[in-house]
Amino acid sequence: MPKMLSSFYIPWIGKQPVLLAAEITHRLHNQRTFGQRKLQKVIYLAEHAARLAAIQGDYLRDAAGPHDRQLMKQVESELQNQQWYERVERETVGHAYRPLSHAGQHRQAYCSAWPVAKRTTIEQIIELMRDWDTDRCEMTVTLYTVWNDFILEGRPFSDDTIVDEVWHNWNDTKLRFGKTKWLAVLAEMKKHKILTPTGFGKRSQGGMLSLPGFE
Repeated sequence: MPKMLSSFYIPWIGKQPVLLAAEITHRLHNQRTFGQRKLQKVIYLAEHAARLAAIQGDYLRDAAGPHDRQLMKQVESELQNQQWYERVERETVGHAYRPLSHAGQHRQAYCSAWPVAKRTTIEQIIELMRDWDTDRCEMTVTLYTVWNDFILEGRPFSDDTIVDEVWHNWNDTKLRFGKTKWLAVLAEMKKHKILTPTGFGKRSQGGMLSLPGFE
């Protein structure tokens, strides 16, 4: 007689993004720098570095981008529905995530969602980004996205063309960081094999000039 699939797993079919977000939030929610924007950036890098086909994010080149509004809406809603975490306003600026009564109970489903090798890469991304502030997260993932887009398009690129793409073909909010700083972050990325894009996923799309309420 075939073994019955536990009912615990059934609701999570097709909801791997929520499990990924739950794992990231569970590991990082105590970090002062961890909020909505950083969660989105860690999700993006985990998806691409570990090649998580089940996520399939549709990322826009928004001011705070790359950003997938629908993905984050789904993730935050389900984190709260499962009584794992809820987003709360910080006393100063931005948002944080507060553990709820079932925090940590995502682990069994999360470990069943991906093999050990992919979970190892996810953990490496989480730990690499643990102490990064929001600006470093934004700059690194923006550069990664542009670099990855060049690969997807089969276009030649260099450090200068990657940074020029950020400056001229993304969003004018990226101009608040000088070219020297962009190039320095790109140089740091190249020290980590895990931060080298492979052309995985979808090309990012042009977004809005601003994204109100996204902190």
